[in-house]
Amino acid sequence: MANFEALDFKGSGVSQSKNESGLSEYAGSLFDPTLTWKDIDWLKSLTKLPIIIKGILSGKVLKRGQTNLT
Repeated sequence: MANFEALDFKGSGVSQSKNESGLSEYAGSLFDPTLTWKDIDWLKSLTKLPIIIKGILSGKVLKRGQTNLT
C-alpha cells in the first residue's frame, strides 16, 4: 500500500483518513449503491453481451432480478 501514500486523491471522493485503506475507499467510491433494475435494463439495451450481476445476497433479490431481466 505504500505505493498509494503519495497519490493525490483530491476530487476522487477518497478522504485522507487513516482509518481505512485509501485503495479500499477509492474502490468503494466506484460503485453506485443507488443502482436499480431500470439501470440494468438500460445497460442491456446498449449491448448484446451478457450482463453478470455480482453481489446478490438473497433468493428474493435473485428471483426479482430474474423476473425483471427476462
